[in-house]
Amino acid sequence: MKGTEFLEVQGAGYTGTTPELRLLPSGTSIVNLRICVNRRWQADDGQWQSSETWVNAVFQDELATEAMTIEKGSLIYFTGSMSQRQMNSGKTYEIKVRRWHPVGDGPRRQEHDPLVV
Repeated sequence: MKGTEFLEVQGAGYTGTTPELRLLPSGTSIVNLRICVNRRWQADDGQWQSSETWVNAVFQDELATEAMTIEKGSLIYFTGSMSQRQMNSGKTYEIKVRRWHPVGDGPRRQEHDPLVV
């Protein structure tokens, strides 16, 4: 598995997992979350298209402690650096989160209500 940071990103998406806290041997706190980012656009032929991308979000140190308050299904806005990793199952995207904040007041209530960014 080899990865390279290549892009500063900002976006919004719904969390698909409950935060899980890990402590590295160095004492660094890490929280991993899966975030779903949906995109919707109108193609040249006038038809609406959409795509869904799942990314792994990594929160470190103080951000890890804050991230433990995020509930599964919550809409969050985030900024960070994105890297792409080649795994046996294909390419995955990982975002090292630098800043984040909740959007709205909790988990989304309607599963059919997609986020458009």
